[in-house]
Amino acid sequence: MSHSKSKRFSSALWRRVKLLFLCCSCFVGFSYLRSYTTFQNVLISTLRLETFHVPTLLVTHVDPHASVMESMPSNPLRMYDKSEGKNDGEQIVKHLNNVVKSPRQEDASAKNILNVKFRALKRLKPFKAADIEELQHISIPEKRQEWLKTNWASIHILQKDDISEGFAHRMKAFLSQCSLRFFTIWIAPLSVFGPREQGSLESIFEAHPSACVTIISRSLDIQGESVLQPFWDRGLRVMAISPDLPFLFQKTPVQIWFKKLKKGIIDPGEISFSQNLSNVLRLAVLYKYGGIYLDMDVIVLRDMSNLSNAIGAQSADSVTGRWCRLNTAVLIFDHHHPLLLKFIQEFARNFNGSRWGHNGPYMVTRVVKQVQAISDHQCTVFPPRAFYPVDWAHIDSFFRLPATGYDQQWQSAKLQQLEEEAYTLHLWNRKSRDMDLENGSIVDILFHRHCIFCKK
Repeated sequence: MSHSKSKRFSSALWRRVKLLFLCCSCFVGFSYLRSYTTFQNVLISTLRLETFHVPTLLVTHVDPHASVMESMPSNPLRMYDKSEGKNDGEQIVKHLNNVVKSPRQEDASAKNILNVKFRALKRLKPFKAADIEELQHISIPEKRQEWLKTNWASIHILQKDDISEGFAHRMKAFLSQCSLRFFTIWIAPLSVFGPREQGSLESIFEAHPSACVTIISRSLDIQGESVLQPFWDRGLRVMAISPDLPFLFQKTPVQIWFKKLKKGIIDPGEISFSQNLSNVLRLAVLYKYGGIYLDMDVIVLRDMSNLSNAIGAQSADSVTGRWCRLNTAVLIFDHHHPLLLKFIQEFARNFNGSRWGHNGPYMVTRVVKQVQAISDHQCTVFPPRAFYPVDWAHIDSFFRLPATGYDQQWQSAKLQQLEEEAYTLHLWNRKSRDMDLENGSIVDILFHRHCIFCKK
């Protein structure tokens, strides 16, 4: 009897062992599939390639002595070699390592970019990124701080990782031959990058064909080739690049602020943290590199290359004409300008993430009023008609088709004034993003006058 019980016990134990082994195998297999799928998606988006729904991805026939762009397979059929039948990414990395080690000097810049991106592929691990905008839905400051501290490692844009670590080198290579530099920021997903943002980019090049435009954006850097390819095809110099925030903030007053934020000491606030991050990021980029910063909802109306160390007033006193409030959608500064450093100091010292505009327009307004008598902090403050010719409260009139003869006359006069006096038109996207753009409206006419891909 005891022998029978022992046998049944051994049988039950063996079934449990087999069940445990089966569960472990399923878990490992699922993890591998997720890891490979992530690897495949990143590789495809990085190289602008297409593939089939098959568990095999190989780059074949890569000549290590050929040009980098020549070595990239133009036909997606060549990516899948059925005769090989391998199902991992090792051969991809091996082939691309050969490419980036190619001795051809004319491809040095492209190889460095590839080298940065494919080092990331070697160590890629699947995980779900935290949505930084969740902070807006947390009403208690302490809980916001704890959420950000806990999720910091999974918020891509805050990290110095394999995608962003090449930032300094790529920026140096791209800007080395650029006398006119434009910068803009896109923190949002690629899916919401639309015609308005496209039109903004086109207007920069329509007025400045030889300019270099740098888009600080992780989503466009990784997945935005389809957006940028039309510009590249025309020989226009535009680059999307993932920011390296620790590098940009290094040796500035905001470096300590950033560390405190990471440790959960500073409340990120109720306002969109992406907005506050954009506020300081534009200052850091201009301080380090110098140039012209534009928001993505700005249309460039004429040449700005003769401007330097300038900021625009958003509003002015109707009686005295003196400016009341400045704005940061358009900033023009030399690198290491002392006023930029003052802006960064004020941002770090009096950061408040729960008041709209406190770390942006109101912040620069406070600083310029404080230092306007100091000679080395001087800058030109342009009147509202230069950069912000329409206030946010009246932007809807620029999106509508004239309804009467009087409206038509007003529109004609306004268009003439814009072309003669304004450098830019700010669309105040926070208010106008959901407005329908009517054919024949002021904004529609200006987009068509200052585009490069449309028929004029």
